[in-house]
Amino acid sequence: ITWRLFQKSVIEHPLYAARAESQYEVSRELPSKRGTIFAQDAELQQLVPLAASEERFDISVVPRNVKDKEAAATTLATLFGLDKAAVLEQISNDKLYLPPLVRGVTKDQRNALVEQGFVGLLIEKRNERVYPENQIAAQLLGFVNREGAGSYGIEGYYNKDLRGTAGSVVGEKDTLGRIISTLQRTDPEDGVDIELTIDHNLQFAVERRLAQGITDSLAVSGQVIIMNPTNGEILSMASLPSYNPNKYSESAAQPELFRNPTISTVYEPGSIFKPLIMAAAIDLGKIEPDTKETFGASVNVQGYTIHTALDKAYGLETMSQVLQNSDNVGMVWVAGKMSNDEMYDKLAALGINQAPGIDLQGEVQGSLRPARSWQEINRATISFGQGVTTTPLQMIRAWAALINGGNLVTPHVARRLVGQRGVDLIAEFPTTEHVISKETSEKIRGMLVSVVDEGPYGRTRIPGYAIGGKTGTAQIANEGGGYSETDFTHSLMGFFPADNPQYVMLVKLDKPTSAPFAESTAGPIFHDIAEYIFAYFKIPPTR
Repeated sequence: ITWRLFQKSVIEHPLYAARAESQYEVSRELPSKRGTIFAQDAELQQLVPLAASEERFDISVVPRNVKDKEAAATTLATLFGLDKAAVLEQISNDKLYLPPLVRGVTKDQRNALVEQGFVGLLIEKRNERVYPENQIAAQLLGFVNREGAGSYGIEGYYNKDLRGTAGSVVGEKDTLGRIISTLQRTDPEDGVDIELTIDHNLQFAVERRLAQGITDSLAVSGQVIIMNPTNGEILSMASLPSYNPNKYSESAAQPELFRNPTISTVYEPGSIFKPLIMAAAIDLGKIEPDTKETFGASVNVQGYTIHTALDKAYGLETMSQVLQNSDNVGMVWVAGKMSNDEMYDKLAALGINQAPGIDLQGEVQGSLRPARSWQEINRATISFGQGVTTTPLQMIRAWAALINGGNLVTPHVARRLVGQRGVDLIAEFPTTEHVISKETSEKIRGMLVSVVDEGPYGRTRIPGYAIGGKTGTAQIANEGGGYSETDFTHSLMGFFPADNPQYVMLVKLDKPTSAPFAESTAGPIFHDIAEYIFAYFKIPPTR
């Protein structure tokens, strides 16, 4: 007996102590609170939450401790819209634990339940991600999945910053596993808040007008990006169709809705690519805006016949008129003034062979084949935006460099991150200067203003304001090769105020069928959004 006592109390003491500790000690994670994502509101001069974390509660009961089960079932059914008979069946036993009967109730609902005062209630608090604006900016924001991790968009890119660091608590537990006294505690560190460059009211107006434009043009989908060309701040980024991040699981069967087409879908841009080629040739000293040449209705390149869009010969044209008339034949001539390497290097400098580096999850880049593999026909088709692919964001970034003096900015949606210890400014997004000269930028800007003023842009012009821009109507490539004769991408890229551009906007429609050219489909959308911007930001007329 003495030996056994010595064995249990001394030799095996660590083993039994550990077993005892595991029976009465419990360790639990203390979740951090995810940071809030704010948008701007220029009208009210304040921030508006687009994504926030709110207290939610899961409600359960301990059947053994519920004295009046009939009354408890009635209360739960009344407060939470449950079936009383089903609740009564679940709690009519002496179990110590049941899964939650209702999840995610608000604080007010929790308080109303507590006021009923019946014994046996088990309430667990948690933080739930909510999106007050529902579908607005959904593909820009992304969502938080069931594991608490950000997916897509801002939520995915800044997940580590938003999520923070979880804490922990070690304490004594009761028979139900609840902590009744604390032995050790490490407090969680909440995630940072993010202030976006996006304007809340502008985003709402853009999505509403885009939705109407898709309906009017009978398009499959559409996108709009508005950016400050001088610093890369994205003011609005909209894609439709979309989804509600509060109910993202309902769209699980359509995962393509989660992806943001403005950064994750490549396409052949068509004629909005022409100003890049024109700027390259001007910057290399090959042409000037007033350089003249005579062009026919078509041109033969390596056995392929390239026509103007209307199969019309424009005759003697300046380079500005080549853009005004969107003359494919003229653009082939311009491209022919450059070598393959010269043209490739200028396009690469404008970011056509690289992802823009935006702070959103899911970015891809288009394809610009190496110059050494170009044949004459490749250079010719690239001159009018076919045979090269980009994302919408790559195009708006390149255009920003064309009109801002020649600087390639990095698009971004976060203005600053605000942590628990105050304001932590995010690192500056890099800018590559002088990808084209300031003089070339001034020339191409003037040419693009003449395109809107002199070209067929009646649905785009706004009296009193100078706007530069260019439309694009691009054939969509077939999967098996060649191009569709019925499916097109319509786009309109424009900027304003023309003398000192602060806004550059891309409107893109996928497979519209109401009209053959982008000026009739994308033009009215651009016009109405630009008109809204002039009024909202109080921009005075320039003419």
